[in-house]
Amino acid sequence: MSVATGDIVLFGSAGMPEDDTTTPVGGAIDTSVMVVFDVAADPGVIRCRSSSAADTTQNIIVTGVNSVGSVVSEQMNLNGTTNIVGTINWKAIWKIVKSAVTTGDIIIETSPGGVEKARLEKVYGNATGGSEIMTLRRVLYAADSESGAEFNLEKVFFKNTHSTDSLANCVVTEVADTIGAGIIDFALAASVNDTDNNGAGNRTVDNTGLTYNSSAKNVPGGNLTAGSRIGVWFKMSMGAGEAADIGNEDIKLTGATV
Repeated sequence: MSVATGDIVLFGSAGMPEDDTTTPVGGAIDTSVMVVFDVAADPGVIRCRSSSAADTTQNIIVTGVNSVGSVVSEQMNLNGTTNIVGTINWKAIWKIVKSAVTTGDIIIETSPGGVEKARLEKVYGNATGGSEIMTLRRVLYAADSESGAEFNLEKVFFKNTHSTDSLANCVVTEVADTIGAGIIDFALAASVNDTDNNGAGNRTVDNTGLTYNSSAKNVPGGNLTAGSRIGVWFKMSMGAGEAADIGNEDIKLTGATV
């Protein structure tokens, strides 16, 4: 066996504030939060259901941008495997949260059509990386510049969820940036398996001591052994009053199985 693409999972961190007052940012990995770079683009009206008939008391809260460009949320109450159809015409979905643990996976599809757009898996990964996913969200989905030019910080983790194999010569590189050069930059944590945060700062305060840019970066020590992870910090710089953007920033981690 070897480390496959699906074994490298992007998870959230303990501190991922969605406002400018909560502190701190970053800290340890949070494997209940799965992070992606594009949750669902142009899904239109959606429907959701569980893969298990037992899930009838939980609800799903979906947040994103509607067809006229407003940031909105919608709650959908589960009824087992029965499709629950929403009312919002979505341009982009940025975050999906389930209110409590479930027996099955949660599936988000187009309605009509039934094209799957997102899935919150009951357990993702193997014994090393397995975790019930409670939140699926894109990077920096809640970043803002309410009163003036500022930057927002956010920390995520690439984790090797393979049960035995290591990934050597690991490099994190930028794949795409449709938002604009210089708006989002990233830095790697100083060490593998770190739990560092930005001190007592909120998301507009950078106390990490790291250097942010869009250049490729080698993982400290080179390797990600089975179950280990590397923290990735994002810094999004914005001008005063900039509107919500549905573009995306995308990075990847590559290496060789050893």
